[in-house]
Amino acid sequence: MPDEAEKLEIPQELLDALRTIVSDFEKEDESVYKAQLKIFRRNEEFWHGLQFIFWNEAVGDWRTPSAGTLADFQQEAEKNIPLYDYVINIYKAHGESILGAVTARLPFTHFPPDNPDEPLDCTTSRVFSKIAELIQRHNRAKLLFVRAWFLLYVQGLVAAYNYHKSDPKYGTAKVDKMAVQDAKISPDRYFCQDCGGELPSNSPPCPTCESMLAPRVEVGPTEKQVVKVGTVEVPKGRELIDVFGPMNVKIPYYARSQADCGYLFHYLEQHYCLLRQLFPDFVEELGPHTGSTDQYGRWARNPVTFASVYSGEEGSFLLTTRRCWLRPWTFERLDKSHEGEKAELLKRFPDGVKVTLIGEHIVEVRSENLDDVWTITPSGASSYLHTDPLGQPLIPIQEMVNTLANLSIQTIEFGIPETFADPDVLDFDQYDKHEASPGYIYPAKAARPGDELSKGFYTLPKASLSRDVPVLRDRLDKDAQFVVGSFPSIYGGPSEGKSRTYAEYNMSRAMALQRLQNPWEMMSDWWGRVMDKSVRSYDRHMIEDERLVEKDKDGGGYINVWIRRAELTGKVGEVEPEVTEDLPISAGQKRDLLLKLIELNNEYVNAALYHPENAKNIAQALAFVDFYIPGDDQRLKQRAEIKEMLTSEPDEGDGGEPMSAVPIDPDIDDHAVHVQVLRSFLASPEGLEIRKTNPAGFMNCMYHLKEHMMALQLQTAGQYEGTPPGEPPETEAPSTQG
Repeated sequence: MPDEAEKLEIPQELLDALRTIVSDFEKEDESVYKAQLKIFRRNEEFWHGLQFIFWNEAVGDWRTPSAGTLADFQQEAEKNIPLYDYVINIYKAHGESILGAVTARLPFTHFPPDNPDEPLDCTTSRVFSKIAELIQRHNRAKLLFVRAWFLLYVQGLVAAYNYHKSDPKYGTAKVDKMAVQDAKISPDRYFCQDCGGELPSNSPPCPTCESMLAPRVEVGPTEKQVVKVGTVEVPKGRELIDVFGPMNVKIPYYARSQADCGYLFHYLEQHYCLLRQLFPDFVEELGPHTGSTDQYGRWARNPVTFASVYSGEEGSFLLTTRRCWLRPWTFERLDKSHEGEKAELLKRFPDGVKVTLIGEHIVEVRSENLDDVWTITPSGASSYLHTDPLGQPLIPIQEMVNTLANLSIQTIEFGIPETFADPDVLDFDQYDKHEASPGYIYPAKAARPGDELSKGFYTLPKASLSRDVPVLRDRLDKDAQFVVGSFPSIYGGPSEGKSRTYAEYNMSRAMALQRLQNPWEMMSDWWGRVMDKSVRSYDRHMIEDERLVEKDKDGGGYINVWIRRAELTGKVGEVEPEVTEDLPISAGQKRDLLLKLIELNNEYVNAALYHPENAKNIAQALAFVDFYIPGDDQRLKQRAEIKEMLTSEPDEGDGGEPMSAVPIDPDIDDHAVHVQVLRSFLASPEGLEIRKTNPAGFMNCMYHLKEHMMALQLQTAGQYEGTPPGEPPETEAPSTQG
């Protein structure tokens, strides 16, 4: 059977050197990593509502006091011991409020041209934005962004892994099949054997001496060249993105930036059958009981609902895959006795190396730069990449809220006082034989003759809830909002003012969102760098033109937006993440803003609001898609005509002058609306691109615009009046063709 080195085609001494480096770096901060996992795991437990927990060092996990065998539960039930472990999960509620506020939309990512004066750079810059939109759609980026914020709230750090995956399910494309062959630099030459003169061809006689001897051949020189030998069908690929927290990704605790991370470990539990398919050369080594060197982390990464019953045997089919990315300077970990291996590693992997291990088996080694595939959130308001989770300050308040709630329930439940009676006064045997009922008379007598019967009974004082409890609870609610910044106004709740006016609410919301500004900017920067790497990788792996299907602006259909390889020859500068200081707003907030703008009744604002191109946006903002807006049907009609004109060429009028292939309808069209729609389209990026790629269609639209402008001028001058459908015109319309 081939050994590890033969399967990977790497000398065994290099594999042993890599295994040593990986092991040393994995163990150098093991105690710190375990302490971090403990905090992250507790936060996940709190998110899922398991908050009455304690740390069990024996199993390395958090446990609930009631966790035990069936006999333990039966014993507790027989004792009838009340367990007060009710949870009011404000930790999750505040987290979801923050996630809802900051994930209303994705941050914008701008790809500026390397040289704005270079047309090719500007074209490539515009196409990069289309690619970014396509990648976000393939990865369901909105859900991905929500998960990233969840990890930031619970674990404090987010790492994105982007990679290219080719698969026939994404489609196939035909590409040229190339091969290296000998190609002549210059042709063969022929010379007469009698006179030595050069012949024009390889056939006698010689034109100089008329010799009939076969010519002497001087073979022309050749060189190796790559030539096309056919075509082959290959699967297309996509850029995929996944996000992980520090429970799955381990980096140095002392790293202040991603450049300081000499290594990055990625831990993932996967089924051994899947791993056999991924690494077919190691089928025999990968079984359901392949050992793991990270039992502590493996336990912490188990799902919360599964971990409480996990004993190790149930998860034997899951193997821990350890993927480690090493920078070239980490090879210095080898001592002087391994200088040869160090030099060979630097030669083979000048940009870094990725090593994949399952148990102690190295199943993959390949050259890969850590920074090309991983993007870690910046430190932000912290000295190091590892920072406190966003929801960390809420943990002690959550515990106090639970304690306060359970003490209140206990006080209410024990509010009925206990009464003690002298058995010489009350016959308990007889009392137990009767069911308590109103007005019933029970036999009793005083302990001593002449004493009052009441002296034989004693009632404990009634338990009462302290008046400080609601005050403390109200204070805890305000403290919870303050420590994490999830004030009610960010999710539509009332402001803290007494009047609660619209202006006061907006001011309260602005102050609330200001608390989230720093993490928002940090996540915007992180998302921009993730998209930059993904788009550039997509550009490198693109094998044919792609298209992005988008809804038409009129909302009535779909259009193809092409991503052409020929337009990717320019250069794009450094990515620019969104720098706006405003957080995303919800649909309801957009509607409120729209109504406020309408109330202003300002002519400049109205000009934008009531532009035909904004008609659909107004209906959507009002959540009233069936709402009829005057002029919208005219806009839709012109949009349909534009589509028709882009697939045809201009016609020739009776006098030989060019005219639009789609005639205007003088008795139906609202020329002012049609002119606005045409001008907006022709001046848009889509229109400018069509001007280059489809000049005939562009000129068709231009002639159509001029015809509408001429009709509008005549109408304005009183020489022509359009009439509604079904009514005859008062005057004969001019003979305007089209």
